[in-house]
Amino acid sequence: MRQSISISEYETDIVALAEKLIQKGSFDELISIINNRLSENPFDAETLFIAGLLYQALGRYDEAISSIELSNYKDIRAERYWNALGECEFHLGQKDRAIQSFKQSILSKPGFTTAYISLGICYLNQSKLEDAQAVLETALPFERENPYVNLYLALAIYKLTLTPLAISDYMEAALKVDNSKLDTALCLAFLNAEAENDHYRKNQIVDQLMHSFPNFSPTWIYKAHMSFAEGNIDEGLNYFKKAILIDPRDSIAHSKLIMVSHYIEKVSSEEILEYAQNYYRQCIVPFLMENSIEFDFRNLINKFQENPKLRIGFVSADFKMHPVFFWVSSLLKYVRKDDFEIYCYANNAKNPLAESIQCHKLEYIYHLSDRELAEKIYADEIHILVDLSGHTAGNRLNTFALKAAPLQITWLGHIGTQGLPEIDYVITDEYHVRHGEEHLYVEKIHRMPKSGVVYPADDYGNLQINQSLARTDNVIVFGSINHARKINDEVLHAWSQILQNVNNSIIIINNASVSDIEYQKKIIQLFQSYNIHESRVVFKAQSNKDAYFLSFLEFDIALDPFPYGGSTTTHETLMLSVPLVTLTGNKMASRLSSGILEVAGFPELIAKSKDEYINKLVDLAKDPERIVNYKKNIREKYLNSAAADMKSYSKDFFNGLRYLWNQKIQN
Repeated sequence: MRQSISISEYETDIVALAEKLIQKGSFDELISIINNRLSENPFDAETLFIAGLLYQALGRYDEAISSIELSNYKDIRAERYWNALGECEFHLGQKDRAIQSFKQSILSKPGFTTAYISLGICYLNQSKLEDAQAVLETALPFERENPYVNLYLALAIYKLTLTPLAISDYMEAALKVDNSKLDTALCLAFLNAEAENDHYRKNQIVDQLMHSFPNFSPTWIYKAHMSFAEGNIDEGLNYFKKAILIDPRDSIAHSKLIMVSHYIEKVSSEEILEYAQNYYRQCIVPFLMENSIEFDFRNLINKFQENPKLRIGFVSADFKMHPVFFWVSSLLKYVRKDDFEIYCYANNAKNPLAESIQCHKLEYIYHLSDRELAEKIYADEIHILVDLSGHTAGNRLNTFALKAAPLQITWLGHIGTQGLPEIDYVITDEYHVRHGEEHLYVEKIHRMPKSGVVYPADDYGNLQINQSLARTDNVIVFGSINHARKINDEVLHAWSQILQNVNNSIIIINNASVSDIEYQKKIIQLFQSYNIHESRVVFKAQSNKDAYFLSFLEFDIALDPFPYGGSTTTHETLMLSVPLVTLTGNKMASRLSSGILEVAGFPELIAKSKDEYINKLVDLAKDPERIVNYKKNIREKYLNSAAADMKSYSKDFFNGLRYLWNQKIQN
């Protein structure tokens, strides 16, 4: 008969000692202790329990469970017993049983923080984010400074809200975790610092990552972020390449590399295609091998023959305060409800803007795995699935690789090829992808009849327009309102030459990075190297969309960067009646503004070389009468062009989708 269990006065010491030995990896020493104790008493509860902990540390979870259950340690410290059992069940994939064990541990001792953390991790693993947040918030009063409670609570809140600012209160404590989780804590801290625009703290975090985790791919991704924000685009490109060398399956590093390449003039479209194909080989192919699934669309197509209403699914992480949302929401206002049924799959947190979109069904899908999302899309019987993210943050390209709909298309959210043969078409126009460039895309090219992207200008009323020169002292004001990553050294060099040739001029640089003093210093130093006094360089940052629109009142001429020109900003510059000169080039990114200007009827504002770009801007600046003429007439001409005709564009867009669908089912 088994001996009765009594609480040993040494129980706490032996378990604590066992945990220390396991943490140090001193397994032989612990085995010796276990054997000696079991030789004296083969049914000793503490010894059988620590044997279970040892099996758990060795990954022998079935044996661990047997030893823990045999120990009957729950009669001594039930909270430890149930938690250890739950951790083994969790590693064996028995998630529901693990949850019950962790809950039993908490019932045994409500203040046992370890069980709350274990249960929180289990919920996080199952993407039960609200449950994870609730259980970890319950644990916080017991140990408010516990680094692991704070870390996993921050992780749950971030995944739930996708808002790095929401985790600010937890990061100081979270950063006190040990090295095994410090990399995760530092990544969250970086995202939080970036959201707070704290350049100094971001540098500190990246320095710590480089010191502690030099072989961790996110270290180099964040290092690239820093270079990018400072305008060191070439340097950032190399850091993304380093991240890929460390982890060839890091899809974020691949996507960032593809995106950054569009900002660098010397990187050709052929090289970008190669990067996209490498991404497919190194990230998508292994994912498909691990997630083998094949959808049968025969029944879907048969149903369509009976009821020819097309179901269109739009997938994006930008159904929120973002240009993509405003474009798509405007597009959907004009869709024919009798002919099309629209499903919006939002890979972002819930928000009032997304709720306002006019569609048959809005689903928040950020908590779903790529496979789960694909199965959902298939169950919704979507005919055409449209990617609105490309390689930007929050994309679901893995889901597109699973081919969840018979016809898949990429549009709007990113330029260039995505690299996936499972995506059938990219929607564009003749200006952005010229005839003869089809070989630069994995997808087939579908060109819209007038413009690939139309701006929802009709959605904006009561805008203030300045039809006169910005100042009354004959000083011409050049303005740049594009993202800092587009303003590279070559752009600044060209702008310096323009200022040199127009003495009575200043430049206003308006972007989020100007709040960083170091960024300002770098820009000023570069201008000074071309003998442009710092008094002629003005930095401004807008706080919201209204302030952003008002900033155009201060511009006489807008400066478009290169090789990655404006898109949304170019539309808005014309809508606000400010002339803009662009430099067109050999890549889609360098034709964004020129395509808009062509469609809007301003081809004379398009330059084909840097010298022509500089000369056009200098000539325009020296002709105030011409500037005023533009400022009086640009808006009306733009609004009456195809570039701002969303109603006609929506009709062409959905007619195009039906045409592509008919082509698909005929073949």
